[in-house]
Formats: sequence, structure tokens, C-alpha cells
Amino acid sequence: SEADHRHLSAFDRPEISTADLRGLVLQLARWGAQADELSWLDAPPASALDEAGRALQAVGAVEPGGRITPHGKAMLELGAEPTLGHMLIRARELDLGAGACDVAAVLSGRVPSMSRTADIRDRLAALGGHPRGETRGGALADARKAAQRWRRQLHVGDAADPDDAGAVIALAFPERVAQQRGAAGSYRLASGRGAELPAGDGLVGQPFLAVAEVDGDPQSGRIHLAAPLERSDLVRVLGDEFVREPHVAWDDERGDVVAEHQTRLGALVLKREPIRQPSGHQLAEAWAEAVAARGLELLPFTERIDEWRDRVAFARALCPDDWPDLSDEHLLRSTADWLAPHLHGIRRRKDLAALDLRAVLEAQLGWKQQRELDRIAPTHLEVPSGSTI
Repeated sequence: SEADHRHLSAFDRPEISTADLRGLVLQLARWGAQADELSWLDAPPASALDEAGRALQAVGAVEPGGRITPHGKAMLELGAEPTLGHMLIRARELDLGAGACDVAAVLSGRVPSMSRTADIRDRLAALGGHPRGETRGGALADARKAAQRWRRQLHVGDAADPDDAGAVIALAFPERVAQQRGAAGSYRLASGRGAELPAGDGLVGQPFLAVAEVDGDPQSGRIHLAAPLERSDLVRVLGDEFVREPHVAWDDERGDVVAEHQTRLGALVLKREPIRQPSGHQLAEAWAEAVAARGLELLPFTERIDEWRDRVAFARALCPDDWPDLSDEHLLRSTADWLAPHLHGIRRRKDLAALDLRAVLEAQLGWKQQRELDRIAPTHLEVPSGSTI
């Protein structure tokens, strides 16, 4: 319509400004060329080139200086996009090659399915000629040809188990390994992003998923294609990327500071083991960060403490350079300086009630300042009648 036409941009954005540039960067590495040495109709964004280079380094396809590796050359020879090329090679090393060829064919050919589920196994079943999934058009035939071609290149057999799909997809997209959280169908990806399955999908309730396709906003995307992922398979294909580290921090769900060793894959916590005796320094830092994040209501403020802070604020208003800032805003920004040193030994939230908060705050004033405060802003005044007000 004329109204819609008025709101259109004059031109579509060049594809190179929004595309995944890993394939381009890998080709440049094979040529021994740099992007700025070539002439472009529209130059690829420098940030996207850098991101693509880091992703290729992470999978061992290029060296830090941009030189292509034997693994990178092998990825190019397969004729698949780099993510899938890496997946195919790694899957063959783990005896998952046949299944990887089918998954790559489905993802490359966009094989449609009559089923509404996000479960990629329906499409894989159709690819294998089983009745679980139905497809239409020429995409299925093309996908079968691609799968057979990769089988020949990788020297793997035809026997593929659709239930290996989760492990295979995790090799391609480790940042999209998803762990169930909260409400049914709600997941957190290893990248830290949230993702949702539509209600009633057959994958709802799976503890872990390997997600092949997800879209939507950065906070909560919609999962379009995925496969269940067994914990044992997750360990098998990505165990080298697990990180075990101490974690002492505020936990919103428990309403307390928790000390534990966490085994993580990106943003996902796969295993928790309690730390029986965390250091006082770790606890103090965690509580200071908790107060900074959750607010001063975690601390045992009283009316008398607030009145004392008002007196300091009055003195500061008269002489800003001579008196500390004890406002809520400043205290929240500087918990590591004024609060953390006094929190050693605080293990639980209930222990905060015993904290002498008045003494902690008074420590921000020198002894002379405390005497001066009584002169500038006394708590009481003696009036001519003799009364103290």
C-alpha cells in the first residue's frame, strides 16, 4: 500500500553488513589475503570480521595471526559452511560421522517437516525414509545427496542414529547448549541468552537441549530446531570446555550468599559442590557485592543510624570537601571500600543482624571529625529556659 511504501527504507541493507562472515574469513585465510586488501561494493564491517576470526580461532581453523590451519583447510574441502564443516570433522573423530552428515544436510537444505515440533529427529527420520516425519518438495532429495557426498568425503558408513543428533548439534553450536530453568519450556543457553519452546512441543521437559535454530530478542528467543542432549553425551563432546571454579556469591533463589564449587559450560551450571569452609575474604567480597546489587535493605539500618547519617549530610552540605558522602547512592557504589573489611566471618544473612553498622559507618570519620560533628550538628540544643530539645 502507499502507506506501507512510505515507511520503507530507500534500499535494503547490504547482506554483507548482517551476514555471518566466518566463511568469508576462512576463504581469505586460505588465499593469504586481508579484507582491506580487496575492493568491495560494500566493505564488510570490521567488528563482524573480528568476531568471525575469533570464532574460527576457537575451533582451530585459523591461527591468531590469521593463517589457515590444516583443520581449516579440511573444513573448506567439505563445501559446508564453517560451523557445519567443523562439526562434521569433529563428529567423525567421535564416531558420530554418519549422524553428523544427516544433521548437516538437514541444516544446509532446510528440509521442511509437516510436524510442528522443534525436534530435529523428525526431519532426520524423513531423511532416512522413515515415517516419523513427512516432507515435501525437492529439499529432501537434495539433502540426501548432500549427506551421501559428505559420507564419501569423510569415509563413514550409512548407519546413523537420530538420537545422536543432540551430541552432533552441540559440537556445531556449543554456545546453544540449553539447560531447563523455571517454567516448562524455558531454557538458558550456554551463551547466557534465554530461549523458549512453544507450549505443547514434544521437547518440553527435556533437561538439556542442543539448539540448532533460535530467533527472537537477545533476552528470550524462540527455539525452532533442537534435539535432546543426554548429560553423558554433553560430557563426551564438550567435556574439555567445562570449567570448575569456586563460586561465592549471592543467590536470589535462596536469599543468601552461597559458597560452592561450580562446574560450568559458559553460563550453565552443570554441577554444584558445597565449599565447607570458604575464606573470610571470599565471603566478605560476596556480601559486599550482594549489598551493592540488592540494596541497603540487607543491612541492619535503624532510625538512630539514619538520623546520624542525616547529621553527617548536614555537615557535608556546609563543607563538602571535609566530610564523607554517606548517601545511599554512594554507599551502594563503594561497598568494597567501606563495608567489605567488616564482613569477615559473616556466613549467613541472619548473621548480618549482629553487625555493628553504626561503628562501621563511624569508621568513615576520623576521631576529630566525630567530635566536630557534635559541635556542628548536635543531637540536642539547650535553650534559655534550661530545657534540652
